[in-house]
Amino acid sequence: MLKKTDLRVIRTRKMIKESFIDLIQEKGYESITIRDIADNALINRATFYLHYVDKQDLVDKLIDEVFEELTDTINPCIYIQKKRVKISQFQSMIEAIFT
Repeated sequence: MLKKTDLRVIRTRKMIKESFIDLIQEKGYESITIRDIADNALINRATFYLHYVDKQDLVDKLIDEVFEELTDTINPCIYIQKKRVKISQFQSMIEAIFT
């Protein structure tokens, strides 16, 4: 049976990720602390550590998510039919990747 993730967990992780990305644009990666991320996400540090080991763990998980989305989007089999590439759908996929 598939276990459903609690919406509070999903929301908290989303807030942490958005906070982290905002802070990278504002301060740069090196100068960001866990306290900065937590304050910006409106959570406490302990909550951050319930979800991530440290800042590098957060980065690693963000990268994994991006690669997973890319892999799902790039699936070449869905763009080939009767040994021909569906150019318009393939082009839409490429545009989505670069967006």
